Amino acid sequence: MRVIHDKDNIQFVATDYTIFPRDIQVHTGLWKSFNKPSAHRLMLTLTNAQALAVLAFLGAFIAFTQTRCWVIARYLLIHWLYPFYLEDLENPRSLWHLSQPTAIRGLMRQRRQSNSDTMTTVSRWFGISSLFNLIAFVVAGALIPYYLTGSGTTPLVQPSKYSVGQLSISPERIDEFYRTCWFNITGFDDKCGQWIPFLRTRPQLLILRNQTCPFPGHVCTPSTAAVQVEHTDLLPVDFGINTEPRFGVSHRVTCSPIQLEFFLNPDQHYQGIPNSSLLWFGADPPPLHDTTWVQASHGRFLRTQNGPNRFSKEMSGRSRLDPFAGNRDDISGLEIYPDLNRSWDLSIIDRRRKMHLHPHLRKFDGEVFVGIFGAGDSIYGHSINDPLYSAHRQQLTKYNPSMGTNPSLLGLNDSDFKETYDIRRAYIPDREATGLGCVEQFQVCSKNSSRLCSKWFAGNDADELGKTDTLLPYIKGDNFYSIAKVIIMSKSLPWYLTSREGTHKLISTWKKNWAGELMIDSDDHWVLEVLAWMEISLLRTRADFLESPKVAVARRLFYNNDYINIDFIGFTVTIFALFLVGGISYAERAQQYLRLAKLEIMTRVMSIERAVGKGIDSVLKLFKKIFAGVQTGKLSKLSSFWPRIKPKARC
Repeated sequence: MRVIHDKDNIQFVATDYTIFPRDIQVHTGLWKSFNKPSAHRLMLTLTNAQALAVLAFLGAFIAFTQTRCWVIARYLLIHWLYPFYLEDLENPRSLWHLSQPTAIRGLMRQRRQSNSDTMTTVSRWFGISSLFNLIAFVVAGALIPYYLTGSGTTPLVQPSKYSVGQLSISPERIDEFYRTCWFNITGFDDKCGQWIPFLRTRPQLLILRNQTCPFPGHVCTPSTAAVQVEHTDLLPVDFGINTEPRFGVSHRVTCSPIQLEFFLNPDQHYQGIPNSSLLWFGADPPPLHDTTWVQASHGRFLRTQNGPNRFSKEMSGRSRLDPFAGNRDDISGLEIYPDLNRSWDLSIIDRRRKMHLHPHLRKFDGEVFVGIFGAGDSIYGHSINDPLYSAHRQQLTKYNPSMGTNPSLLGLNDSDFKETYDIRRAYIPDREATGLGCVEQFQVCSKNSSRLCSKWFAGNDADELGKTDTLLPYIKGDNFYSIAKVIIMSKSLPWYLTSREGTHKLISTWKKNWAGELMIDSDDHWVLEVLAWMEISLLRTRADFLESPKVAVARRLFYNNDYINIDFIGFTVTIFALFLVGGISYAERAQQYLRLAKLEIMTRVMSIERAVGKGIDSVLKLFKKIFAGVQTGKLSKLSSFWPRIKPKARC
């Protein structure tokens, strides 16, 4: 499929919208962001000034740890290169005091320096280690804060629980974001479309081609295979709802071009116009006696019999010179049937809901809708084989580039030309209307270990989800069931397409050349249309949840550049790792001080032991002398040790 969207030739001007009302208060502090992996969900939201102070502290801590890491490297190198190197803490020129600048200078001079005091050669490994350590920490000092703050992405925050404001964005702005950032682009760039306040992540879209016709009747175009497009396991956070992912919603649509002649009644004419016909997708005939059916939900009149088909061999596509061109009753763009939103009268809507679809379109496990493309006065610059935009009939056009006038079709008898006009061929649509039939289905699965899933069901049967006894216990509580219903109803393609006005629902109308020609892929542009419906409906659902009163204010996620998110778990682990490196670096010095303390203690203990030994020796010598004097009776030499005792006189 070739790219048909040339953004270089289109300028999308971002108009001013009030996206962040002043009364929206952002929650600051710790909170869980469920759009992150479980290990990174705990977020610390700070204002820009507060975050700058925290990151400045982190940078200073990293710089300090760099010096301590050099101490560890120096210690290991000394023990590796000089295993018998003596510790000399008092000598400032010892290798134990080698600084990083000295080690790097030794490496830059490409020679080994000699230490005059120790006569020890300074190895180049010290310089290599110091340089590597310095570069590693400079890189870490830049990358760690970068990744902790979201790698430069716009911070995704949630409102404070006391905030009463709402966020809103127009549908035109959503279309602008899609065609600028997602259309015909693989993946997504988070920095693209930063004017969008809601979540900009892009879930993967599964595309299956060559599918069988999804309808029971043989109404699909035989030459074109159906296409199935699916969003699988979308979590609430994928829609901008910050809540625990207890369930996932899968949304798929299977579409195929259909043959409208099966639903055409050539006997019903519009206001007596010959060859007009009725296109009707209801099972029962239209209530012609009821005037309200003119804005019918299941069909409409056509100006022709929509040939070529079995009713007419003529091509029914009209040119701009036809008398009916531009008539307000003509189909222009895309109309969706059944359309239950065409009346404000609830009784009419209720009556239309009870009308059944044609048996050839009826499906019981999905919601069926038909998109009717009205060619109107469209012209193309080349032949179109796409079944939705099919155009093979040629006519000539004239155009004055200097005057900037629109082209006009040339009749066979028209000879009033000027040389300033460019003559070229244009291709006229083959049919007045073409159809695309689709079946939309939803499925809800629990995210626990049992992985329970509901059956595939239609979006308008979302109430049946509450009757699924095996699944409901896992999505009960905390309004999970209500959130699941709102997600299904908001993302429903019939709801999205019927709520759009004009031609905005078709990407083929986004760009026209100088002649007003639609730029169409000649093979299967209708597939691009279906892909756009799926992804724009997702974006519209995210925007709806910003205003939805059914979602708690504090659960809405939106972008705001006035705040910064810091990965709190990553920040804590980084601080702990830096503390650990610093602690290990002081182990060497602590070991040295322990050895000195041990030596000092041993010295003092030995001194005490010697003093005690001398005292004991003196006492032993004294007792030996006393013992020897007692044995010989010679105690005269010991008499000086105690005073003479005079005997008391007797009375």
